[in-house]
Amino acid sequence: MKKPSIGILYGYGSKTELTEVGATHIVNDVNELHHFCLENSLIKK
Repeated sequence: MKKPSIGILYGYGSKTELTEVGATHIVNDVNELHHFCLENSLIKK
């Protein structure tokens, strides 16, 4: 079973690279990462 991981598309690496190394979720930037974490109860509001 693949462990959940989040790839972020700012800086180094492409969507293809992140997918190939096993990212289970991909976001575009830090703001999207924050919203993803809130929506999935990974951080408290």
